[in-house]
Amino acid sequence: MRFGQTAIFGIGGAGPYRLEVQPTLMARISSTHKTPRSSRARFMLRLMLSVGAGQLVGCSGSSNGPEAFSLQASPPYKVMPPTEAPAPTRQTLAQGLYLDAALGEVHVDCTVSITEGLLEQVACLQGTRDHEVLVTTQVEPSAVHGALLLLGARSGTPGTWSWHKGALALTPPTGTAVEVFVVVGDEPPLPIAAWMRSARGEQEGSDPFPLGPWRFSGSNFVTVRDIVRNDQGDIVASREHEMYEADQSGSLVGIVTFGDETLAWPEVLPHQEVFQDVLWEAAGDRMPPVGTPVTLVLRP
Repeated sequence: MRFGQTAIFGIGGAGPYRLEVQPTLMARISSTHKTPRSSRARFMLRLMLSVGAGQLVGCSGSSNGPEAFSLQASPPYKVMPPTEAPAPTRQTLAQGLYLDAALGEVHVDCTVSITEGLLEQVACLQGTRDHEVLVTTQVEPSAVHGALLLLGARSGTPGTWSWHKGALALTPPTGTAVEVFVVVGDEPPLPIAAWMRSARGEQEGSDPFPLGPWRFSGSNFVTVRDIVRNDQGDIVASREHEMYEADQSGSLVGIVTFGDETLAWPEVLPHQEVFQDVLWEAAGDRMPPVGTPVTLVLRP
């Protein structure tokens, strides 16, 4: 259930009652946030259990896995074509979500959402930002987060931006670098950048999207309040609980900076057009039709 939705149900034969979800407080998953380590550990364990995993690797505070990604110190990246495994090694973690430890990849079942129009994200949870993304999925971003942890990736923090004293203050995202590919049927993996092109005036259609990589920014924690109301609109019960913010917003793989992405583009691009024009659009002439099943391949 997401913010703005209402469920109708009864309790012990009484009712009907309405259940609302309201946001109250946001807290970042980061090494600088003062979230108790035990609370963060419980959250990571829930992620592992949600994808059917028995071992947690590469979470914050562990010495295993790659070092935290540094934008300032990062060398140029060259996207290499995926290598073929000698035999099928893919394991099913959840419906539509797979782990190939031999190749070091997470696979996510998706559907082509648009083939023309401006883009603000690469991939989102179906039913959220479908009109401005290349592909949608029914796999929750928190489950993808857990799968990346299993490969030893380290989550960081999403990028942020603010308007301060007449200037934009930009904070880039952090986290393990992750390459993003797309697979259509039996065709070889293709960098997802091939499905995007510039939407900027004289450069329209001629300026290719950079190959990447993205950052495993890890979204945020958000505390929500469930409210139960009777027919008269009176609150009869309420409770607060934590949830993974991208599961509510749908932000799986971002382009512009909403600040809640599981995988964030390394350049901060404010999502309000008064500060930043939308720079990229779908390259429909290089894409299969809307509704085509595809696989998103994530490689830390």
